[in-house]
Amino acid sequence: MASDAASGMAYLESKNCLHRDLAARNCLVSETGRLKIADFGMSREENIYELSDRRGQIPIKWTAPEALATGRYTIKCDVWSYGVLLWEIFSYGDVPYRFWSNPQTREMVESVAGLLASGTPVCFSHCLFLFIGS
Repeated sequence: MASDAASGMAYLESKNCLHRDLAARNCLVSETGRLKIADFGMSREENIYELSDRRGQIPIKWTAPEALATGRYTIKCDVWSYGVLLWEIFSYGDVPYRFWSNPQTREMVESVAGLLASGTPVCFSHCLFLFIGS
């Protein structure tokens, strides 16, 4: 699944498409187990996208720190979201930052101080947790 998502993101980048809402809830899984990226409602066909109204709905727990802080999205922001998607995959669909409200999550992600403070999913091996933290 992780490889399929990465391939899908590479394809979108080759088409200058910013997804801006990559998350498990926006992925479909075929009968053969192949993952396909879906829900392009927030996507933009450009290299850089800046929000004109920063009060709009954004998926806080999946949005990169720089996009939260500035409202400016690049492909690197989708890479951040891919990392959160990996967390969802390895945690068997657990909600990222489960015990934090959106404002708390935003504050911690923007400060980058709390990236791993939300805890390790029970199914994560110690080695995988160390890999993510490095």
